Amino acid sequence: MLNYGSGSVKHNGIYDQVVAILREAGKTIVENPGVMTNPTLEKLNEDVKIACENNVDLILALGGGSVCDYSKAVAAT
Repeated sequence: MLNYGSGSVKHNGIYDQVVAILREAGKTIVENPGVMTNPTLEKLNEDVKIACENNVDLILALGGGSVCDYSKAVAAT
């Protein structure tokens, strides 16, 4: 699962680099764009469900502190 925020990772080019590396490694990417500051419990539960349904074995946070913290919460739930 690739978690990122409002899209600055697409503007600065890091998104394309990371996606290329993941695809080269043969990974299926489940994208979760738009991770916001202070997400709701409802949003967290939605993304936990998506991770479970897709048998996600890796959560990659691409962005700042909010994205990192949110990704840890999804992984821990």
